[in-house]
Amino acid sequence: MTEDQGKITVLFAEDDGDLRNLFELVFEYNGFHVIPAVNGKHALQLAEGYEGKIDLLVAHISMPEMTGPELARELRKSRPDLKIMLMSANPDGLLLLDKGWVFLSKPVLPSEIIQKIDGILERPPSPEVDRGPDSAFCG
Repeated sequence: MTEDQGKITVLFAEDDGDLRNLFELVFEYNGFHVIPAVNGKHALQLAEGYEGKIDLLVAHISMPEMTGPELARELRKSRPDLKIMLMSANPDGLLLLDKGWVFLSKPVLPSEIIQKIDGILERPPSPEVDRGPDSAFCG
């Protein structure tokens, strides 16, 4: 049995190196196997070369070369059960989400992102966009 068997695998695409390094440590500390990527194109390449299951994509919405939404749509072609969480400091990012995706507003505390991930992984995919608990759009 390899070290990563049985762990939840998170593909994490973030173009800000400091944030990427911080959240890679946070994910690992909380028991996740993390695949860090410097942008969407890099994440797609890593996913194509990864033979195991990727449970969750966490990506910044606005990245060079390939945006988070573009990456998510491309990955869903070969991994239809992949859960998606996109992050942005700009609330207009909500407009870019497909049904069933989750939005997380930056800045975000490590505990908040882990809590959100735990919620995503415990529930079946939703037919609606999850805009978070503080959204005025929540019914």
